[in-house]
Amino acid sequence: MFAGESPKRPGYRCESLLSSSEGFIISGTGSGISKSLSYTPLTSTDGPDGYYVNVKSIKINGRRLALHDGGQGQGQPIRASSMNMTMVAPVGPFSVCFSSQESVPEIELVLQSELVKWKVQWRNSMVQVSDSVMCLGFVDGGLDMSGSVVLGGYQLEDRILEFNLGTGMMGFSPSMLIQGNNCSNMKKGFGMSPTVSV
Repeated sequence: MFAGESPKRPGYRCESLLSSSEGFIISGTGSGISKSLSYTPLTSTDGPDGYYVNVKSIKINGRRLALHDGGQGQGQPIRASSMNMTMVAPVGPFSVCFSSQESVPEIELVLQSELVKWKVQWRNSMVQVSDSVMCLGFVDGGLDMSGSVVLGGYQLEDRILEFNLGTGMMGFSPSMLIQGNNCSNMKKGFGMSPTVSV
């Protein structure tokens, strides 16, 4: 994860959504970054995929989404029309697309409790594929998926992540884009050198 560093030391990363911005990767104390993060336990596996976090349920605009695993995520199906959205033909590789609009529902991944949620807002959930069409930025993994949901770079961008194998915890910040900030500004604030850019 962080070459040449002790796996017991915390490591931080922040990738930027903007092509003109730089992210960062650092290891160590994090210059006080930890104080602004929420934390969830890491779950290790014996396979090649490494570490996971457990998601108890998924909410869209505060409404629990129906899941198919029989777990704690049981809820009601949510139709696009009930969220004032209009579905349109999919645009590959995405399978769920809508007419473009400025306001979209907030997605919440509920982790170990209702108090710890990973929120995915507009800039990290929708991909603008044309002037009139936007698509949900998740791709169907197909029938061979082992059961995991993988958050890709699009959902992780402009969000600080802390991986601490010593404590077995992962820390995460809210999306800085919602706050009018980005990884590049955070990097400048910490006085980081170009050698830790990503």
